[in-house]
Parts: sequence; C-alpha cells; structure tokens
Amino acid sequence: MLSKKIVSFLEKIDDYIHVFIAFVLLITAFAVVIHSIIKGINKYVETKDLIESSVIILHELLLAMIILEVLWLIYDYLKTKNINVEPFLIIGIISSVRKILILSAKPIENITPDSMDLYIKEIATNTIVIFVIIIGLYLVRKSKKRDKVQS
Repeated sequence: MLSKKIVSFLEKIDDYIHVFIAFVLLITAFAVVIHSIIKGINKYVETKDLIESSVIILHELLLAMIILEVLWLIYDYLKTKNINVEPFLIIGIISSVRKILILSAKPIENITPDSMDLYIKEIATNTIVIFVIIIGLYLVRKSKKRDKVQS
C-alpha cells in the first residue's frame, strides 16, 4: 500500500517536471522566433541582402520547429504515457534541412576543389538522411494505421 502511494507521488512529480519543461520549451520557442526576426531584419539593414537575411530567419525558425516538436513529444507523453517515435523522426528531418540550408547559404566564390568535394558530400549525405527518415516515418505511420484497423 505504501509503495503504491510512493509510485503515485513520483508519477505526479514526474508529470509536474514535464509540464515545467514544456513551459520552458514554449517560452524558448517564442524567444527563438522573435530573435530570428530581429536577427534577419538586422542582417538585411546591414547588408541589404534579402536572400541572406531570409535564410537566417528560416534557419532560426527551423530551430523553433525542432523545439516545438520536443514540446509535442512531452505533451503526447503526458497524455498517453507512451513515447512516440514520430517526433524524433520529424526532428531528424528538420535538422538535416537546417544543415543543408547552412551549407547552401555559404558563399562558394573562393572555394577549393577539396572543400567543394566535402560540401557536395555533406549535402548528399543530409539529403539521403532525409529520404531514409521519410521512409521510416512512412513505415511508422503505416504500422499505426494497420494497428488501428486490427483493433
């Protein structure tokens, strides 16, 4: 009887900690969005380069999306007490897209053949990673649909 009360107490504390972390993540995502807009505007004022400032904003907004996916993971866990793999896959896709954006935003005027080779390999690797994760996401969702039909 005492052990059930302790377990229940620990579960409540765990839930409160998850809720606190969720609020911190929400505030962080909001701050990242505001910061990205300010950073992009400052870059545009400084350079008058709309594309570069847009890439900066997009890069930071993708970080906010990653934070929101982690927030969704916590929300889903609190609701179901199960850890869902989909948010991790989505975070992987967003992270790879961010990396490709960073690489593609770099100027290539003074690039050497060796660094160009590395540049192409990095973009190709991240593209392959995106496709593999998309296939994994498709399989996870297909499996969930099959499980719903069977139950």
